[in-house]
This record gives sequence, structure tokens and C-alpha cells, in this order.
Amino acid sequence: MKILSYALIFLGFLILGVLALLFLTPRTVRYELSFQTSADTDAILEYFIESDQFTLWMENLDSAERFEPYPARMGSARELFFKGDGSLHTMEEITDLRENDLSLRTTVRDLLQIDHRVSIVSNNDFNTVHIQSQVTALKRAMRFSLIGAKKGMKEQALRGSRTLESLLKAGQSSTPIPD
Repeated sequence: MKILSYALIFLGFLILGVLALLFLTPRTVRYELSFQTSADTDAILEYFIESDQFTLWMENLDSAERFEPYPARMGSARELFFKGDGSLHTMEEITDLRENDLSLRTTVRDLLQIDHRVSIVSNNDFNTVHIQSQVTALKRAMRFSLIGAKKGMKEQALRGSRTLESLLKAGQSSTPIPD
């Protein structure tokens, strides 16, 4: 009888632990990147807005449709197609567009929502590009994926920003900002 009661107590703690892990697992992952370039603001924003430019530096992106309605403005949306994930339906919408500021929301099916904010701060001879991203799990089961994917998402974003830097450089000086 004692063994059965200990087993039930252990099972109860195990269930409580799993439930606590499920409810306490973070729902969002955030990361930020910054770099400096002498490219002008319009050239920088073009790499985010123009689909043919976007695919040049966005890792694993096979193609992106043009923002509709065109030209891109707040509310414009486009579909993204990733290499090897032909069935992955991803939509991206411009949620805010100002002179030196762009906000995008990418929805991956009904699983993830990714919010990006690109801010450009102009200084004398260069522009500082700040990219802030927040990935939100829309389904509770996706929360566990976020924990393991955080490092990979930031590394992929770093590789993409380095590629973007080199594209913008094109004979201009570009200086990365250390983390």
C-alpha cells in the first residue's frame, strides 16, 4: 500500500511538473541586430521592401511575391516561399512604414508570428540600421520549439544581416557594431 501511495505522489508531481513547464515556457523570443553603413536610407529600405532585393540576403528564401497593393505601403502584403518548404504558407504584411522606420509582421500558418522593426538612424557619414525581431508562438505546442530555436534564429539573422551589409557596402564603408 505504501508503494502505491508513493507512486501516486510521484506521478502527481510529474504531472504538475509537465503542466508547469507547459505554462511557464516563454511564448516569445526576442533578438536585436545593428550595423552601420554609408548606404542611404532608400537603398537600405529597398532591401526589405523590394522582393527581388529581399531574396538576395534572406537565408533560405526561394522567392517572394511583390507587396500588394504596390507600391508598398502600410497594409501591403506578400507571400514568401522558402527553399524545401514549398507547402509552408507564409504571409508578410507591412504594419508601419515611415521615413526611416519599417515594421513587418510575418505569419507562418497559424503557428508563429514574427514581428520585425527596422529603424535607420542617420549620423554624419553613415546610417545605423537597427533590426529588432520578436517571434511569438501562436500555438502552445510551438513554445517548446522556440526554446531550442532561439540561438538558431539569432544566428540565421546575423548571417542575413552580414549578407545585407556586404550587399549595401558595394564600395562603401560598412562597420559592424559589436554585440
